Amino acid sequence: MSAPKTIAEALKEIQKSLQEAGLVDGDSLEIDQIKKTKKTLFWLSRCEDQDASAKDTFVVYRINSSAAIGHADDSAASRAVTAYIDVWTSKKPDDAKVVAAVDRISKAFEKDEWEFELAGSPFYDISSKRHQLSFSATKKF
Repeated sequence: MSAPKTIAEALKEIQKSLQEAGLVDGDSLEIDQIKKTKKTLFWLSRCEDQDASAKDTFVVYRINSSAAIGHADDSAASRAVTAYIDVWTSKKPDDAKVVAAVDRISKAFEKDEWEFELAGSPFYDISSKRHQLSFSATKKF
């Protein structure tokens, strides 16, 4: 599969896994819906909406890499895609709601055959006054 097709497929699968975890695609909502929803929202690459970024917790995801891992007839037979899933929260990383949300996300990705791992230490961003929990998800396509 070509890199562009693999990335497109991976993005669809990431959205599916996040929705299975009970999250809502922020790009699919109107501004008034974003303000009203109590569910955790997710975005591709970044959260641009001020109301959305004011939520207690939200998720941003992005593709980090797509690497050929097998070749057949001069093209990639399969690819490994790695994505970063960043959980941004105004709560502490050990807050019960944050732990439950991350657990749901982890289980959804693992159910969909992704390897889901912590990608670094929890980080506190002073400018946004939020904790960032960064995870990597890797899957063979």
